[in-house]
Amino acid sequence: MTEQIEEVPAELIQTRVYELRPNETMRRVLDEACDYRRYCWNQGLALWNASA
Repeated sequence: MTEQIEEVPAELIQTRVYELRPNETMRRVLDEACDYRRYCWNQGLALWNASA
C-alpha cells in the first residue's frame, strides 16, 4: 500500500495586525521615538553617502 505524504512549505509566515489607540501621552512618546529613528537613519545615510 502506497502512502501519500502531503508536502509542507519549508517556511510558514504568520502575520498579525494590531490597532493602536494611543492616548495623548502615548502619542507624544511614539512620535518622539519615530523622530529619533528618523534621525538615526539620516545620520547613517549621510555616513554611507560620504564614504561612497
